Amino acid sequence: MPYMVMVRCPQTDKAVPTGIRCEIGSFSALSAHTLLDCPACGQKHRWSINDAWLTDFAYATGELRLGALGEDTRPADDGPRLRP
Repeated sequence: MPYMVMVRCPQTDKAVPTGIRCEIGSFSALSAHTLLDCPACGQKHRWSINDAWLTDFAYATGELRLGALGEDTRPADDGPRLRP
């Protein structure tokens, strides 16, 4: 199951997808620092693996909004978090 790597925009404080999909096992092997063209503010941000988290790919792309029992599973606007 693919997950989306998410980070927080330092300008808007919004959770944004990096565009990087990975499995849980490969999350820690991502580059230490990566440059992001931020979809929230339009600027470029440098982020590290310590700033990132994984969320369900379907949630990050807007295809998933409800949990198995129909409840909204989104904490704040970050999406469900998964830390390996």
